[in-house]
Parts: sequence; structure tokens; C-alpha cells
Amino acid sequence: MKKNVGIIVCFVIAVILIACLVIENEKEKPAGQQTKESVTETTTEKSATEEPTTEEPTTEEPTTEEPTTEEPTTEEPTTEKQTEKETAKEQTYTEEELAAITKKIEELKVIFPADTYWNHKNGEKYEYYAVTDKPCDHKDESDIDYDMKCNVYKGITNSVFPYSVRGAQCLGFASLCSDYIFGTDTPAWAFYDYDKVQVGDQARISNDTHSVLIIEKTDEYIIVAECNADYRTCKIAWGRKIKRSKLEKAWYIRRGENPEQ
Repeated sequence: MKKNVGIIVCFVIAVILIACLVIENEKEKPAGQQTKESVTETTTEKSATEEPTTEEPTTEEPTTEEPTTEEPTTEEPTTEKQTEKETAKEQTYTEEELAAITKKIEELKVIFPADTYWNHKNGEKYEYYAVTDKPCDHKDESDIDYDMKCNVYKGITNSVFPYSVRGAQCLGFASLCSDYIFGTDTPAWAFYDYDKVQVGDQARISNDTHSVLIIEKTDEYIIVAECNADYRTCKIAWGRKIKRSKLEKAWYIRRGENPEQ
């Protein structure tokens, strides 16, 4: 009997334990289910929101740059004649020749001092290179009854003129200076291009009424030696600047062989 009671007690205790375990398991099951569902839901949402995006590969067409073919630029070699463009487009004098011309011009400044007169006393013989300190006083070419008389020089320059010239006053003075520089046998020829003008050339200016000797030259002006610029006194002057704009109708005389012939 005691044995049966013990068995019953053990059975009851086991039932109670089993019941407690079942109750405890039932309490924990909803939480576990909720966690599992939330995990499943979260996973579902994640899979829904984070669907892998399959980007189609973009095929970039290779840009083909056409090669730029530059035409070769052929630079003409610069020579001393080209670099002297400001002095003259056609340089015919070497440095030695130009130095010799400049030296002759300096000598002429001593032979014919500024503010003297290229003339002589009326009735007296004279030397071409002689000067006086007394001016002429001629009003026109027909006036020959004055105390001082104009000098006259007929050089090779006279042959260049298309009309007859006497070689007096400004023309004779410029011609004489030119012969002193280049010699009396050196040819002379005419041209009209200012850009070709060089030191030592003669210029015929003022509507073909006045001659000068060019002693300096730039692109913008010339500096001259002259006689009788006032058309009255035969006064000698050095250093007058004449702008290029005033020389539109001028023509020029060069000494030496004509390269265009």
C-alpha cells in the first residue's frame, strides 16, 4: 500500500512538472513566433526593397579623333636685306659702302657749312665748292641783275630729267653733292617708290620744283641737305625733316647700275 502511494505521488509530481513545462512553453511560444514572423517580415521587406539592380553594361563607343594634319610652314630664311626693310626694300649698299657714303656726307658738311650760300659775286669766276656769306636776292629766274649770282653745276644727274635743266641753285647743289659722294662717272637713274629710298639718293619734291640730298631715312620721314629752300637766297641747310606724307608726288634719283634694266 505504501508502495502504491509512493508511485502515485511520483506520478502526480511528474504530471505537475510536465504541466508546468507545458505552461512555460506556451508562454514563450508567442514571443518566439513573433520574433520569427518579424524576422520573416523584415527579411521579406528587405528582399522587396533591396532587389538587386541589374545595370545593363553601357557600351561606350570609342571616340575616334581625326588626326589633324598641319601643313608644314616653310619659313623663308631671313637675310640682311629683308631685315633692313625699314631702310629700303631693296638694299643695294653693303655696310662698307654705306659707311663710305656716310663719311662723304660728313665731309660735305664741312665743305658746305650750314647758313652759308652756294653762290658767287656777279661777274667773278667761281669754284663749284666755294661758298659765300652773302645771300642771293632773286625773285625769279629772269632776274639776272643782282649782286650775287647763283652757282651752276651740270652733273650726270641732269641726264635723268625728262626735260632740260640748267643745274642751278638747289638742283645743281644736290647734283654736285651726289657726284662728290659717288663720282662723276657713276650712272644715275630715277624711281618713285619711297620704300626703296636710301641715304645718298636725291629727291625731287614740292611738285617737281626743288631738289634735296637725302642724308637720313626712316619709314616715316627723310632728313635732307639742300640749297635755296626759300627759292630766293641759295642758302645751304642741313637737317630738315620731311615727312613721308609730304612726298606723295616726289621722285628719286639713285646712283649706280639700275637693277631693273
